[in-house]
Amino acid sequence: MKEWKQPAWFWWAIGIFSLSEIGFYPLFSFLGHSPKDILNASLIIGFLLYPIFTICILLFLDKSTRKDVDTLFYLAFPLVINIPFWLVFPNIIN
Repeated sequence: MKEWKQPAWFWWAIGIFSLSEIGFYPLFSFLGHSPKDILNASLIIGFLLYPIFTICILLFLDKSTRKDVDTLFYLAFPLVINIPFWLVFPNIIN
């Protein structure tokens, strides 16, 4: 079995960010916001909060762990969750 280089807080941070992101959209919809508002919120999360989150995580990791493929893959996971919302963006602009 593979031994992970990442500390435990790394996995907690990825999990909490991903779950809060997944839980945010149904809550936002339940509160009565339009799909355009939800799309705008997902763009804010994707282009503003996610880079800040990623930079903070990378600053606190060891140098050897920063360059690990697994680290980069799991840091990209919250961004991949937003892709379905970005695919709607061209339809709303038109």
